[in-house]
Amino acid sequence: MSEETGKHEGKPGEEVTFSSVSGAQSDETAGDLNEEAEQAEQSDEDAELGGSESEFEGDEAIEEIYQAALEYVYDHGWSREAIAAGAEEVGLPSVAHGLFPGGAVDLITMFYQRCNEEMAERLAEQVAAMEPGELKIRTFVVEAMKMRLQMLEPYIDNWAEAMGIMALPQNALKGWSNLGDLADEIWYQTGDTSTDFNWYTKRLSVGAIYKASEIFMLQDESEDFEETWQFLENRVADLFSVTAVTKEMSKLPTAVAEGAYTASVLGKNALGLNQQ
Repeated sequence: MSEETGKHEGKPGEEVTFSSVSGAQSDETAGDLNEEAEQAEQSDEDAELGGSESEFEGDEAIEEIYQAALEYVYDHGWSREAIAAGAEEVGLPSVAHGLFPGGAVDLITMFYQRCNEEMAERLAEQVAAMEPGELKIRTFVVEAMKMRLQMLEPYIDNWAEAMGIMALPQNALKGWSNLGDLADEIWYQTGDTSTDFNWYTKRLSVGAIYKASEIFMLQDESEDFEETWQFLENRVADLFSVTAVTKEMSKLPTAVAEGAYTASVLGKNALGLNQQ
């Protein structure tokens, strides 16, 4: 019995039909075959993922696992265990932590990015509600960094571990990138339009102050972190002091390096990597 097949013609995305199968085959039969093939392919995908499409959809699943995993950070720290527990919490197999191939680094980075996004939205709303000329840059920068630091409060007991993980050599670039995005967003919301070297010094300044305040916060035992907010305000005041600007700019490379080193030491202590 001979079998003729039509050529695959047409533009990408157009339906390709066969002129004849075993002499003649109806469009209805071809449609049934296509539908059965699609169902079989979907069944294979569902079996591999451990669930149906409705309960396991890429970004949506990642977001659900992320939100649930944060609740397990208190017990498991920033780890694959927290991610696996979060996956089980939302009804997915624990192996779904594979959606976070970087493990703890991915979880921490996602937390950092989500916090940055929330800060950006809140700052934009504040700016939109202000009258022209109402924005005071120094006060705005202080309040913006305070807002962002306050997002760490629920996880402050485990944050040294997160800082340590991100300070490891293989993760440092991603950690500083997150910090750079934070600083850039704050200056953007102030309406900063600088395009010269000041663009870099402003962001380095805010990044160094934020990192120093973050480290200070880890050791702050004052009520509601009042000493941290005072420390933050003093550092920003130094930055905006006309007579201190040049002096502070000259200290930036040292401040950034010391901040990275301190974060690394604190993190290694939290991870138990430093030997006694």
